[in-house]
Amino acid sequence: MKSKLSARRPELQRRNNVVCIAIKQATKANEIAAIKTLRTSVFIDEQGVSPDLESDDLDLDAYHAIASMKESTVGTGRLVSREDGSALIGRMAVEISHRRCGVGRRILLFLESYAVEIGASEITVHSQSHAVGFYMKNGYSVEGDPFEEAGIQHVIMRKPLP
Repeated sequence: MKSKLSARRPELQRRNNVVCIAIKQATKANEIAAIKTLRTSVFIDEQGVSPDLESDDLDLDAYHAIASMKESTVGTGRLVSREDGSALIGRMAVEISHRRCGVGRRILLFLESYAVEIGASEITVHSQSHAVGFYMKNGYSVEGDPFEEAGIQHVIMRKPLP
């Protein structure tokens, strides 16, 4: 008997048993539009975040990652360089049918690689409480007490970079 999660998952395109998902920096207008559509679906439609809070001024200067499979956008995240030499990763979102397939981890690694490239000393994430385990598995540590952001409980997590 298939679980509900596996029943709703699409057949993932594979090459040599590796899921074929392209991750790159989003620079074109159609890529930015696809990211906004995915973020609207995840943050506003699924999680009930106010549209006024989902998009902010940090989007203008952020390094945006886009994960695509075939012609579909399946994930995104952004990295913002801070004046203190650190970086902030946020707006991590994966299309519901592609969660728990490694897409989020690949986006995170892509953004971390860029942070190292620009010389960031550490990465900070405002993790939603349900995602703490994901970030911990990827080397992040919880710092401080939980807080509310956009009506959702979060916690600050950090990871030093080499």
